[in-house]
Amino acid sequence: HKGPVPRPPNPSASETRKHRIRNIRQGHLSLNPVSPAETNTPETYQGNSMTWCNGKALTGPDWINSVGTVTAMVIPLGIHYGICLAWLCVYWSPYGYILLAFAIPSTVVIATSFFFAATDDPGIIPRNSEPPRIIRENPGIPRVFHTQMNGKPILIKYCETCKHWRPPRALHCFVCNNCVEQFDHHCPYLSNCVGRRNYRMFFIFVLSATFHLLFAIGTSALQLYLNTKRFLDLGVPSTGEAFLQAMRFWGSAILLVL
Repeated sequence: HKGPVPRPPNPSASETRKHRIRNIRQGHLSLNPVSPAETNTPETYQGNSMTWCNGKALTGPDWINSVGTVTAMVIPLGIHYGICLAWLCVYWSPYGYILLAFAIPSTVVIATSFFFAATDDPGIIPRNSEPPRIIRENPGIPRVFHTQMNGKPILIKYCETCKHWRPPRALHCFVCNNCVEQFDHHCPYLSNCVGRRNYRMFFIFVLSATFHLLFAIGTSALQLYLNTKRFLDLGVPSTGEAFLQAMRFWGSAILLVL
């Protein structure tokens, strides 16, 4: 089979995130996988993804998982701020405030990147209302064919559910029931697919969360060390007893559990 490599719709630069998601939901985007003359009818969105706030946000059907993810992030962050950083600001000033000045922007980056990764369109390719003409006229045609792009061999597959030829690196997500451009995976913690349009935010979220986790471990260890040293200076006879006192002080033992 020979023919041009199918490409997903190329939204204009002026298209906003809200309008893009709303168009997907209402089926206003047009995808012509083989040629402009073969498919002229707009697609009807039939996937499992859900839109929120009048089309301003889009998530997968397992959206409740993201609520659990937020809860799992907020509780440790609150304890870290309320115990560790608060203690360092009181007993290790001004260095504690320097650490706090780093922690606040880091938390903002984590929250912002998570929100956009979880609620943005990952690159959903709207489905066709009917198969392309080449499929209708030749029902027995192979659904997979090899072609080339920039001199490199690529594999093009036909999606029976969405009724179009998938672009390179696009896959069908069986959770959201959509073909997603440059599909990486469906993340159950985000409750959304990770694809072309939200991969950057997903990467920022993972990277910032990892750095903040290391920061939290380091500052918690520092807080316990400084508090143990403080109790030794106050006259506690042994290091072990001073460490136990430090863990009981302000509930610092919770930091070790987390």
